[in-house]
Amino acid sequence: GIGIPGPVKNQSIVGFFANFDWERNLNLKEKMEKLSGIETRIENDANIIAQGEAIFGAAKGKKSSITIAIGTGIGGGIFYNGNLISGMSGAGGEIGHMKVVKDGKTCGCGQNGCFEAYASANSLVKEAKERLKLNEDNLLFKEINGNLDELEAKNIFDAARKGDEFSKDLIEYESDYLALGIGNLLNIINPECIVISGGISLAGDEILLPVKEKLKKYLYGNYSERKILSGAIGFAIFAREEKELFRTIFLDTTERFEKLYEETLNELLTKQNLLESFPALEEEEAKKAVNKIWYFLFGYATLLCTRLDDNYR
Repeated sequence: GIGIPGPVKNQSIVGFFANFDWERNLNLKEKMEKLSGIETRIENDANIIAQGEAIFGAAKGKKSSITIAIGTGIGGGIFYNGNLISGMSGAGGEIGHMKVVKDGKTCGCGQNGCFEAYASANSLVKEAKERLKLNEDNLLFKEINGNLDELEAKNIFDAARKGDEFSKDLIEYESDYLALGIGNLLNIINPECIVISGGISLAGDEILLPVKEKLKKYLYGNYSERKILSGAIGFAIFAREEKELFRTIFLDTTERFEKLYEETLNELLTKQNLLESFPALEEEEAKKAVNKIWYFLFGYATLLCTRLDDNYR
């Protein structure tokens, strides 16, 4: 299985690759099966994370949950009564592109005012860089030695832990937009819980506590009944609870994929199979594309296809 950043229809066709100018409406399942000889299922990456959290992770036992994956962008998966809601064309649950500011900041999707443009890790870093250009008198600037190109979201949270007021203000900015977006989701879907996953979730209470506090001003109804949880990462929970099955299937699958990767990478490029699949790509871009595809394959395969029982797929 492959987790893809973009809408996926019928576990086969990728409507478009988010943040990549690649072919639209591509039957990636067909392409990968032809290249690898292995049956392949395609799904939106955030949906896979959401399914992992719902079945094995923080939302286990809940009939309804929304998982928000906050990293480079914002992905989301809506799990309701045992099913993912992916919509007519596979674009359901793309919560990162609901609008939180009319005609606001430009998002990677090309539109303006998206949730992702205000509350993702990337947007936090962009906001920090703009502020640092105007104010260098803070711990954060010193921590990165004045090199804005080295700035990451982690630096901001680290500086805030050390008492840097500049960084604390940035976290206030981030948490307010997160609370606004989460409030919208709770008001519309009314799930039993919201799961925060992705890189931002590693900040723990430093982001969750201000989000929960600010959520009160955006939430309609009884706040006390709503739970905001940090992602337990269904993949890790599964590995712990199903040790023997995981070890057998995952290791066998990984060994086969690693061998296949080594055998096919040069062949793919030599025969220009990948270039034929993605005619807009140059050779160097094709190499990057291969590596990204295999990254998704390794990173998400076990979440979608490591169980033999179809009830867990």
